Amino acid sequence: MAPMRRALQIILGLSLLGVAFSGTLTYRELCGNPTGCTVVGGPGTLLGLPVCVYGLVMYFLVAGTAAAGLWAGRAAPRSTGPTSSGIPTSSPTRT
Repeated sequence: MAPMRRALQIILGLSLLGVAFSGTLTYRELCGNPTGCTVVGGPGTLLGLPVCVYGLVMYFLVAGTAAAGLWAGRAAPRSTGPTSSGIPTSSPTRT
């Protein structure tokens, strides 16, 4: 397995854990059982929203970027190096 692919898998896994954690906090803050002050402009808010909402958005962006990197690596053609004769197999023919 390529090191870049493995790194993207780890990043995707960690970001999905972040989505779950910040999603739980966001749900609690916005939909009931507030664990802190949810007053607009109060402590723990930024631009009127709880800070965990911005964490949720950030983790979604990181997960999406990692997933896109994995998807692009899956669809990319394999690089073909020189053959045993020393002639690259993917070189264009010139006329």
